[in-house]
Amino acid sequence: MIIHFSKMKLAQNGFSLLELLVSLSVFALIAAIAYGGLNSILTIHSHTQQDNKRLAALQISLHRMTEDIAQFIPRSIQNQYGDRLPALQGTSESLEFTRAGWANSRAQQRSQLQRVRYYIDEHQLWRSYWLHLDRAGDVEPRKIPLLQQVETLEIRYLDHKNTWHTTWGKTDHSTLNPLPLHLKAIEIQLTLEKWGKITRLFALTSGQ
Repeated sequence: MIIHFSKMKLAQNGFSLLELLVSLSVFALIAAIAYGGLNSILTIHSHTQQDNKRLAALQISLHRMTEDIAQFIPRSIQNQYGDRLPALQGTSESLEFTRAGWANSRAQQRSQLQRVRYYIDEHQLWRSYWLHLDRAGDVEPRKIPLLQQVETLEIRYLDHKNTWHTTWGKTDHSTLNPLPLHLKAIEIQLTLEKWGKITRLFALTSGQ
């Protein structure tokens, strides 16, 4: 009787091997569920931050385009080969034009007019610009990356007769504008990875 009582008392004061295994299994299951939930939260948070950064870059890019096009001025330029280029020329995949209002807070010896160009290269939207309008020699533009994960850039040009064109400006060396038309608006469409197409229409205050 004394031995039997001691065994019962030992069982009451501790855990059996089976109980210990069951407890560890339950704890491991709870830990796995908790880790999975935490990992999902961290993953969603990381994706949200990336999307927010990308959205901010998109907004900055569209704001920069809007500001540049709103400052368009009909001033032609001379390239490094001595050829005259129209104030605005573009294809379905790139746009180059002259704009005014280039701030000069440091009082540098340069014009407040600026020649800018938008295009995509290696799935990035770029904005390039030249320090001087009329280029002497082999002058390279300064390039600024604006937006990543860009699949396509499509540009159309609306004339004053409400006809769309896929190109505008100089097409050969004989004339600057082969058609007696004036540019009314520019449509820019960006196709972004995972986000699809984003279209913006920019009206020109100074027709060409």
